[in-house]
Amino acid sequence: MVERPLPVISGRLVGAAVVLLIALHAALGVDVISRLALCGDEAPHITDGYVHWSTGNRELDSATHAPLSSLWATLPLLFMRPMDYIEECGWDSKMPDSLVIDCTSRFIYHNRVPPLTMLWATRLMILLSSLPLALAVLFYTRARANLWGGLAALFLYCLCPSILANATVVGMDEVFTLFFFLSCITVALFNQKPSIKTSLLAGSMLGLAVASKGSAIFLPVILAGLCLYHAWFLKPPEQFRPRLRFGCLIVVAAFITLGAAYGWDPISFLRMLYAQTNHSVLRDATNVTMYFHGKYVSLNTLFILLNLLLKTPIPLMLLAGAGACVFIKNYRWSLSKGLDFIALSCLGTLVAAILLYKLQIYNRYVLFMYPLFCVLGGAFLGRLLESAPRKIALPVLFVSLLTYAASSLKVHPYYFYSRIFVLALKSPI
Repeated sequence: MVERPLPVISGRLVGAAVVLLIALHAALGVDVISRLALCGDEAPHITDGYVHWSTGNRELDSATHAPLSSLWATLPLLFMRPMDYIEECGWDSKMPDSLVIDCTSRFIYHNRVPPLTMLWATRLMILLSSLPLALAVLFYTRARANLWGGLAALFLYCLCPSILANATVVGMDEVFTLFFFLSCITVALFNQKPSIKTSLLAGSMLGLAVASKGSAIFLPVILAGLCLYHAWFLKPPEQFRPRLRFGCLIVVAAFITLGAAYGWDPISFLRMLYAQTNHSVLRDATNVTMYFHGKYVSLNTLFILLNLLLKTPIPLMLLAGAGACVFIKNYRWSLSKGLDFIALSCLGTLVAAILLYKLQIYNRYVLFMYPLFCVLGGAFLGRLLESAPRKIALPVLFVSLLTYAASSLKVHPYYFYSRIFVLALKSPI
């Protein structure tokens, strides 16, 4: 196809469009937060983050979960001082898991700060972490395709129901998705231009990703394999040793970042990995309730990819599929500009999690796939505007984005948190 010049728009209009889309994303998130009661594992995450900040104790919830997301979400609580000592709510490091919800719910509802204030403060921190990811999707797609593709990818991201659902509850997955995406981009940048700067940046992002979620332990293995493949087979032999030295710098930076997140306690990190693996392998993926286009559907022991299929808006699925087809058709290892790192990391992490953890069918477990879908869909629309006639490209662009917005807003604000487990906003104690 012959490339056609794209319409030129001023920088002010581009900036206004970006601000408008991010403001829309934030407004939808705030609307969900205002309607959503305490749900899922929010109480353990909030309590654990505050305990970690206050006492350095990580035995409550971080024994089975990585600490970074809880620490980030509960940062405002340091200024609120809801409770001086966690023992005031009856917590004991030896209590069984069945009593953790009761203890942490007591922390939420019985202290000096109203529960709604705590929920708003912590959830807004998670929502705030979704904004850098939106900008990363925009700038990466713009570099991968063009400005129009970047804006289209940003539009897809800001209205994605799954991203909005997980960005409005206190959990690990939104923060993990941010650092997962940034890790893939920075490692791909290191692969193109190895240097001290790119090595430190890639190592820091990898450390933050692993500190965000235990299953991210697969990510460094996958990215290391891709870098070794590039260095061994696709680069001149004399570049292998310098790249290997810079790769060691990545490992050092990742371990320093991870150690700082865990308070320089390697035993705590190993305990978390063991507990997470042991808990996940014994997990039974049955009787899972999911929300699909306004209706509850009960599924029993179905493959996790079915969840990804059901919970992804059809327009986004079609656009991402078209973008993937174009990418595969024009695929060149040396010219991939890092998209192969993102795609293969997503697929590898998904397959490893399914095989080793036997995950339940919760949409939050596959949240890291959605920035890739947005990038593929936006890049496809951007390239379509370049190569196809305007009378074809513009209707496709308009219809696809309009139907996507309609399908996303149709389920808003009830499409929250794939694991519907809501507690009434009153004291359960």
